Amino acid sequence: MQGTRRYVSVSLVVLVAIVFPCLPGCRRPAGEGPPPQPTPTPARTSEIEVTITFPSDGDEVDHRTMVRGTVSDPDCHVFVAVLAAVENVYWIQPRVHVDAKGGWSCYAYFGRGESLDQGALFSVVALAAPDERFKEGDKLETLPRDLAQSAPIRVKRK
Repeated sequence: MQGTRRYVSVSLVVLVAIVFPCLPGCRRPAGEGPPPQPTPTPARTSEIEVTITFPSDGDEVDHRTMVRGTVSDPDCHVFVAVLAAVENVYWIQPRVHVDAKGGWSCYAYFGRGESLDQGALFSVVALAAPDERFKEGDKLETLPRDLAQSAPIRVKRK
């Protein structure tokens, strides 16, 4: 009798092991991991507009000048990049404050000091990103193509 029970128990375990995985929803096909999780959709920078409203193209600026503008998505991070005509590198300026309506501002540096670089030309561009990817002092050889960019303005140091 004991041999029969053991045979029935082993047969039941084998039957469950064969049938259970075949039931719909009880197993995933080989090679599949956990179900995919939805990924958050990042802000589409192609739909974001960022502008510089001050200074204007052609203005003369001090060594340290307030730069202002607007961004269509106030949840974006805005970065101001300044390119000196004598260098081929954009310098990321101090942190930009963006208000709830999309207005932004920061103090930017134009030149290396109060008395240096007077009369030098600079290009200024604002960038909008869904994340905080740059910090003050970062140098960019080229502007990232995946970010919204303002039209560049040119200014001259007083």
